[in-house]
Amino acid sequence: SAATVAVIGFGNQGEAQAHLLRESGVNVIVGARPGGSADARARAQSFEAFSPARAAGRATIVALLLPDEVVPEVWPGLSIEIPRDASIVFAHGFNLLYASLGFSAGADVVLVSPAGPGHVLKRHRQLDARLPAYLAVHQDASGAAWDLAEAYAGRLGCRPLWRTTVREETEVDLFGEQV
Repeated sequence: SAATVAVIGFGNQGEAQAHLLRESGVNVIVGARPGGSADARARAQSFEAFSPARAAGRATIVALLLPDEVVPEVWPGLSIEIPRDASIVFAHGFNLLYASLGFSAGADVVLVSPAGPGHVLKRHRQLDARLPAYLAVHQDASGAAWDLAEAYAGRLGCRPLWRTTVREETEVDLFGEQV
């Protein structure tokens, strides 16, 4: 069966990634707070929107694109809904490195970090230009987690793809934000 990507969070990265994935032929649903502004924006843009937990429960791939500071508080409610063999994509390694998030043993958990904010990612695709992305594998349950990360980044239109580690991506990002 075809993959369903649940984009959890419809902010800067989430909105851009949802559009780019959908434009590349992926079935995309959105997880946002019911009745909130992100939920309204997603519905106005013809996405099926659900609560984050319901969206996660319907996905084969969960793209967790919430702000870093929100992830630890919502993770317990989300994680129990994610199917055991669903894959999880993060756009930043901070919570993979510093939060104690538990993952199902059957889940691939990858990092696909475009080298720019969502509006830049989307603009590059519209101009048929490319924005690089950092890729890392946090958990490789299937033996094909690198392939998943590359395919996901490819659907976003990212090139070149730079393999790294979660720790390196996180530290470079944190250092870059301070400079």
